[in-house]
Amino acid sequence: MPYPKPKTTHRGRGYLASLNSSDLAAISARGGAARAQALTAEQRSDICRRAVEARWSRTAELRAMLAEITSLERERRRQR
Repeated sequence: MPYPKPKTTHRGRGYLASLNSSDLAAISARGGAARAQALTAEQRSDICRRAVEARWSRTAELRAMLAEITSLERERRRQR
């Protein structure tokens, strides 16, 4: 699928500003596909592994914060 035809001939800020959101999404999707094809299977796996670790570490941090808040709340209720 070719890129959307610009409403202006110059490919600077006017070009991107002339595209609607679906056109920009189509261009971005092609960039991701091209990057994925350029990477080896090992590189893609490493990128995915780091993303999963980052996602789950945030979840663990949030669970720890929630547990601390819950314990503080219980302690405050006992003191009443």
